[in-house]
Amino acid sequence: MLRPSNRPASPDWFLVSEAGALIACFVLLAISSQKRRSYVLLAMLFFAVAAVGAGCGASNNNGGSRNPGTTTGAYTVTVTATPAGGTAQTAAIAVNVQ
Repeated sequence: MLRPSNRPASPDWFLVSEAGALIACFVLLAISSQKRRSYVLLAMLFFAVAAVGAGCGASNNNGGSRNPGTTTGAYTVTVTATPAGGTAQTAAIAVNVQ
């Protein structure tokens, strides 16, 4: 994975610990009896869910172009509705954004 140049080059210890736990689960799966394999599979499922959950919360604030939203001021919005088989109705709505 590529790391931005302004970010320090330290390892992601949470990811390293998850990978270690997953490897440990595979080792336990290989040496466990048939009766205990369901617990090991459950632990593997837990670690997979934790890994996916940890990957879903990152934010990226790299200073790129952002949408500032609607600027302040007075606007007029025209809404037109046409029912099936009817005539069009138009309404102008004044909106003041502060």
